[in-house]
Amino acid sequence: RAEDALEALERFERNHGPNPESAYRLGTTLRAMGRKSEAQVQFARVGELASRAAAFQRSSNRGWVLRAALARLV
Repeated sequence: RAEDALEALERFERNHGPNPESAYRLGTTLRAMGRKSEAQVQFARVGELASRAAAFQRSSNRGWVLRAALARLV
């Protein structure tokens, strides 16, 4: 149910603002829907969002950055 997931993720970002996890999950959802170029954009956003996060959040975002980097290769 990728369409429902996409809608929920877009609503989350609208209400709470984007973060590395939501960008990664948007990327995986878009890729599952066959929208690979849009997915690549979302995976690229993960690193950008993580670098702008507060210092105390950076270490917890490393996992999302690594996952997104691997997802961009596939």
